[in-house]
Amino acid sequence: MDSFAKALWRYHGQRDGSVKEREPGPLVRSAFQVYRDFLSQREMLLERAMDLS
Repeated sequence: MDSFAKALWRYHGQRDGSVKEREPGPLVRSAFQVYRDFLSQREMLLERAMDLS
């Protein structure tokens, strides 16, 4: 599990009133990775669009 997903998980854990760090299950972990991959793909596509214009 990478640091981005861990930080995001910690942030959402604190919003629930619990400061302790919880270890997410495999489903949550894969969802964070899909989300992170989506963000990086989006950035790459935006950069390409700027280069083309």
